[in-house]
Amino acid sequence: IIEDIEANIKKNLNISKVNFKTYTLNKFNAMRDTFLNVSNYVSIDIGERYTDIFIVENSALKYRKFFELGSQKFITEIATKCSINPQIVESEINMLLRGDMQNKCNPEIESGLSEQKKKWVNLVISEIIDKENISIPPRVFLTADPKISTLFVQILSDPTFKNNLFGNEKDLMILNCENKHFNKDVVYKDGLESDI
Repeated sequence: IIEDIEANIKKNLNISKVNFKTYTLNKFNAMRDTFLNVSNYVSIDIGERYTDIFIVENSALKYRKFFELGSQKFITEIATKCSINPQIVESEINMLLRGDMQNKCNPEIESGLSEQKKKWVNLVISEIIDKENISIPPRVFLTADPKISTLFVQILSDPTFKNNLFGNEKDLMILNCENKHFNKDVVYKDGLESDI
């Protein structure tokens, strides 16, 4: 496919050398070569400042969307709303995700986190599902900072969010591509860790 695209660009634009250096294409190619039997999926990459989503249907890259809402924006918006230092917010969220807080987390931070989760899901719904009328496949390849990847596994597995994002799909599979999980081929089915 890449060679065909390159040939068409060279032929139609009279360009002698074409470089494909987009992260999306590189990731798409790597995933296609690694998971040969997976033809429909969504890749969600959550960076510090951005969320990058692409959807593959019948082994073809169908759609890509880029949002200015990443993990650091979650933290700074909560910190600003609660008038709390962002480092404290990040620390409490990390402890909450690890299960170290046992009902001791600042209620304002928990409330802010809940709002940010809803905001992220609503952004995905409004920009992809509603605006573009695209269904999101129930097989998810998630890439995120290891400190917050668990948060997004929780978001995608939450029954309410899951219904809004994936419809009534019962076979939601999330492959957390953070290294320790990716190497073990661990997925989350209905929010529980299991083997593929």
